Amino acid sequence: MAWETESAICYNKEFKGEEDYFTDADRTLKKDSQQDYHLEYAMENSTHTILVFSRQLHTCDINDQSITESTVRVIWAYHDNDFRDTGQNYHGSNRGTKSLRLLNPEKTAVISPSLPYFDLTNQDVPIPDKDTTYWCQMFKIPTVHGKHHVIKMR
Repeated sequence: MAWETESAICYNKEFKGEEDYFTDADRTLKKDSQQDYHLEYAMENSTHTILVFSRQLHTCDINDQSITESTVRVIWAYHDNDFRDTGQNYHGSNRGTKSLRLLNPEKTAVISPSLPYFDLTNQDVPIPDKDTTYWCQMFKIPTVHGKHHVIKMR
């Protein structure tokens, strides 16, 4: 499993161990001298491999990215054969990405129902079948006097 921040954890089921790796500018996988990931649980059957690991949020390792409340792109890849010291196995098409918030994905704030609000709603927006779509829309908002703050968007 790897982050776009070029930090990775590699699991070898034969040795039941994990090692912390990173990639350089040429995308070459290198063992990190500072091992920050800790394998908590691993399970594999004929259809699934499950890895649960932990790490400090801020490791002070130049090869690790701090984990914050921001969205991160998680990059995953696998190969049917285990990773070996002789080199990595190219994953081919066994790869993908997912944008995730690793910390506090859902915050529920109590907002007073007496606060003024208005809705901005897009109408009939076509959503193409691809990973990311950007949509720009201009809205005329109600006239307000004085400074106001946006306190919630959904």
